[in-house]
Amino acid sequence: MEVADPARNFGDLFNYGQYRRWPEDKRWELIDGEAWAIAAPSADHQRILGRLYRKFDLYERSNVREYWVVDPFARSVQVWHLVPGGRFDRGELREAAADFSAIASKALEGLTVDPRELFAELQ
Repeated sequence: MEVADPARNFGDLFNYGQYRRWPEDKRWELIDGEAWAIAAPSADHQRILGRLYRKFDLYERSNVREYWVVDPFARSVQVWHLVPGGRFDRGELREAAADFSAIASKALEGLTVDPRELFAELQ
């Protein structure tokens, strides 16, 4: 049986069975039938992610009511809120490509951030 190679059949839609037979020497992700090549995370990426996780854990243990991460490269804002039981919720992600409506703080009354203004100079 011939294996459908996502690198050679660019633009084709694939199913999970085909995905399972792809060569394991490259990283691929299947999203809605489309093949996406995924680069291995760089050392910088891993270091930044590690810092974010440590802060997330520290802020949660310290009962910080709200945690915001602003990513100027991805043009996104993610906000987590502390819920009863002392844990952060699943978070709310706003991305430039999708929904960039204003975000109101639940911890600081009257604070509203408009991501369009926040990233306006990056356009």
